[in-house]
Amino acid sequence: MQVLRSVVILSVVLFLALSTEAAAQTLSGKTADTQTSPKVTEATVAEQPTAQPTLAPETQSVHIQVGRLIVLNTQSRLRRIVISNPAVLDTVTVSTTQVVVTAKTPGSSSLVLWDESSNVRILDVYADINVAGLRDGVRSEYPSEAVQIEAEQGKILVTGKVSSKTVADDILRTASV
Repeated sequence: MQVLRSVVILSVVLFLALSTEAAAQTLSGKTADTQTSPKVTEATVAEQPTAQPTLAPETQSVHIQVGRLIVLNTQSRLRRIVISNPAVLDTVTVSTTQVVVTAKTPGSSSLVLWDESSNVRILDVYADINVAGLRDGVRSEYPSEAVQIEAEQGKILVTGKVSSKTVADDILRTASV
């Protein structure tokens, strides 16, 4: 348990360091070089305005079904958008304060939005497949079986208890089609 806490604390410290450098680069008009490892120096911290303390942005998790979209609003004008996995997500800026995010394929991606007020919004986006039809089909075919069907990052999760191995095999075969 102690090792896990150390890893979490290290991750938070690293995240704070990366956020501090990104904010400083945004304010100074520099673009981060993705080929070099990030370094935080006293000079970088000194470049930040002292009027408001910089807090690490909170990461939000969002699930979108593949082929669906969500609209994100910001309070200030958008300045920059970064997608960690463009194979999974696509974005279109529809106004100065709105961006549409579409899930293209199953998987996950981080989405980072910066606005003109130097606010940073981070989203962990999970693009899931739609399993509603499968779930309804299994429930109608096997109404007495306690089976749950969920989608998670492009995979179908089938859990629960069934009355026989034959029923389990049939449900799993249906889910894999």
